[in-house]
Amino acid sequence: MNLHLVPLMTHGRGFDLAIAGLAVAGMSVTQLVGQLVTGIVGDRFDKRRLAAGCMVLQTAVLVVLALSSNLVVVFAAAMLHGLAWGLRGPAMNAIRADYFGTRAFGTITGWSMGFVSLGMVGGPLLVSVFAEGPGGYPVGFLAATAATVAGLVAFLVVRPPRPHEPVVAPAAATGTGCGCAAAPGSAA
Repeated sequence: MNLHLVPLMTHGRGFDLAIAGLAVAGMSVTQLVGQLVTGIVGDRFDKRRLAAGCMVLQTAVLVVLALSSNLVVVFAAAMLHGLAWGLRGPAMNAIRADYFGTRAFGTITGWSMGFVSLGMVGGPLLVSVFAEGPGGYPVGFLAATAATVAGLVAFLVVRPPRPHEPVVAPAAATGTGCGCAAAPGSAA
């Protein structure tokens, strides 16, 4: 979206470059709003469902952008994309912490952001390949929906890990020097 929204709007739809620039700026503002809102709603609702809902919205936005030539619709779709992107990013970070804890948070985040980066490089290239073909940007944006649908499915199928069993010290430890009282009925 960040790379292809302006060419879609100017070359693909014939809108003025200034209008396309405004759409990108608006998308960035709504992304910021989404990030702030996630801080408020992220701890009150299921983050996995929040992220899946964002993927549904982003998939719908790609379809709308592929099919619509209406300036208001395209502009609104760009704003909704920014909002969904802003909501999903912090929710994904919180899911990582909830599912994997903080002990390996850096490693988990590094690996998962590596895959996100591959998508951020591969996605625009994929859209570019399709945009140069006979279907133009609509086919490119529709092809990108495959990635958002895959993300949606991933959020829906992933389940929280089972809680860890608490580690219990042996009940009849002797000679530890801890000064602990023996449990009733145990030989001390």
